[in-house]
Amino acid sequence: MTDDFVMGFENKADAQEMLFALKTRLTGFGLTLHEDKTRLIEFGRFAALSRQRRGERRPETFASSASPTTAGGPGTAGLS
Repeated sequence: MTDDFVMGFENKADAQEMLFALKTRLTGFGLTLHEDKTRLIEFGRFAALSRQRRGERRPETFASSASPTTAGGPGTAGLS
């Protein structure tokens, strides 16, 4: 059984809004997100180019219970 999940959003503002709503909802049940494991990452086919233009390193990666995923590669996902 796994309790990990990934959510993808087109806009950063939408992802931030959902993360806030999720934290609020979980709090109502006495639950919290693991702060070390919860983050927003940039993903998609333009992630590497966008990060390079801003002078940042390559896109982040994350590991799910299934397999590690590169945020800029095929089959990418967003919120881990």
